[in-house]
Amino acid sequence: MPELFSPAELKALRDAALSAGLADHTRRLSLFSDVMPRFTATINTMAAPAEQLKADLHELNKTQNLPDGSVPMLQWLQSAAESAYGRPEAKVFEDAYTRLSARIVTPNRAVSTKPLDARGQEITIGRNDLLDYSFLENGNLAGKAVAKILVKQYQGGQGVKTSGGEASTGSGTCWLLTPTLALTNHHVINARPPNQFAEASDFELQASEATVQFDYDYDGADGEKFQVEKCVLSDPDLDFALLRLKADTKRKPLRIRSTLLKMDARSTVAVNIIQHPNGMPKQVGLRNNLVNESTDREISYFTDTMYGSSGSAVLDDRWEVVALHRGFQPVTNVSFQGKDTAFVNYGTQILEIASLIRNRNSGDWTEIRAAQPQIQNL
Repeated sequence: MPELFSPAELKALRDAALSAGLADHTRRLSLFSDVMPRFTATINTMAAPAEQLKADLHELNKTQNLPDGSVPMLQWLQSAAESAYGRPEAKVFEDAYTRLSARIVTPNRAVSTKPLDARGQEITIGRNDLLDYSFLENGNLAGKAVAKILVKQYQGGQGVKTSGGEASTGSGTCWLLTPTLALTNHHVINARPPNQFAEASDFELQASEATVQFDYDYDGADGEKFQVEKCVLSDPDLDFALLRLKADTKRKPLRIRSTLLKMDARSTVAVNIIQHPNGMPKQVGLRNNLVNESTDREISYFTDTMYGSSGSAVLDDRWEVVALHRGFQPVTNVSFQGKDTAFVNYGTQILEIASLIRNRNSGDWTEIRAAQPQIQNL
């Protein structure tokens, strides 16, 4: 597997960690607190803190995925940024986290220079943000249809191994379109760096070997697991993969919104994302996440997501799916809540995906239409 950072980038991380005082034994334990213990145990123990830091970064740099789908370097960088909070070194870790996230999950996108309309700030401050109490209950019900998905990587028909000899496994999020059909991103099943595509046979293997885990709501939760039977339809352009599970989940699927999400000059629309960031237990980004712009094909929005959030449903306040989350893209001249932002998230309008499924896969479309009667006339 290719290394995650260049030697120069890795040296910058090492220098920043030393400068911020993160090399001593106590700080090291804190930096690895979110990383799988059995991975940490494989790293050679060094007597000198600086040498230990060098060994740690070397192992982190050559490990892309662990069996639980997490990327240990991302976890280490996040912990390092938190430990160095308030110091200039924190930006080194934050920037490295952003670059690495883009390299491993997000296809290249053109840079947008469209500024966010200044009226967004005023409306956000002045609008009534209260919701019915049922919003929380309905959100909890929606979360039952959202799952973590683990995808074992294959190359030439052979399973790819980590440096520790375990299966290299990518992680993402998926959700139920029907009780037996789940939707996620094409790039989640592809399990390759951006703009690298698996051979068709490897893609099929990765889909059929994938595991979907519902109710992974806290550390250690077993949840309910289902194996994927096959990918029945995928499209790298719209970045979706429709997966048939081997068994009926008996769960209520998420409801698709029956109309496109459209923005106009007076629109202020909040969206919500239930997700499994970096292979972690289920988390939710709620309402402080405004839609920036929309087309008939895509929407962009300000929402907290991470590696592993790919494949999540973007939900409106009725908990109806408006888009399939894909990743983030760099922007310029855009501000949000009074601060400049370098990135916005983007997703494919769900009705664009539904239309393609209808046109290419009439058999599964019949099942989807039965589970989603509100889109009968799509």
